[in-house]
Amino acid sequence: MLGRFILLLVTGFCMLSFSSGIEQEKNTISPLGYWKTIDDETGVAKGIVQVFEKEDGKLYGRVIKILPGATKTICDECKGELKDRPIMGLEFLTNFSKSGERWKGGEILDPKTGKVYRSEMWTKQYYENEVLVVRGYWGIFYRTQTWYRFNP
Repeated sequence: MLGRFILLLVTGFCMLSFSSGIEQEKNTISPLGYWKTIDDETGVAKGIVQVFEKEDGKLYGRVIKILPGATKTICDECKGELKDRPIMGLEFLTNFSKSGERWKGGEILDPKTGKVYRSEMWTKQYYENEVLVVRGYWGIFYRTQTWYRFNP
């Protein structure tokens, strides 16, 4: 009985050590680079985006490739100067600033609807994949997509 308790205790400590190692690794993943976007409603890969930093130190993102599963190539629902612009090359992530483990204060444009939402994003390790979690807010409601690191 005592042997089982000790085995359980040692196993618990090992699991805690392993999970804290994963947590530390998460903090080293940069959001800069290329990501394959996955539609959270359909699960279909829609495009490849590039997240980059401008001189103001903030992060931005643009569409660099539209994949065959995407249904739109023109931002016909967008407003103002973005109206009827091609989605390819569109800068749709803007003004993200580092805040702890996340990048906040930014906005994301949904080219499908033309709506702009306040947004935040963060990185994490998901098994052997680096992922970028992007969340857009509308009031108290939100929508989250998980994008996967893409190496062109």
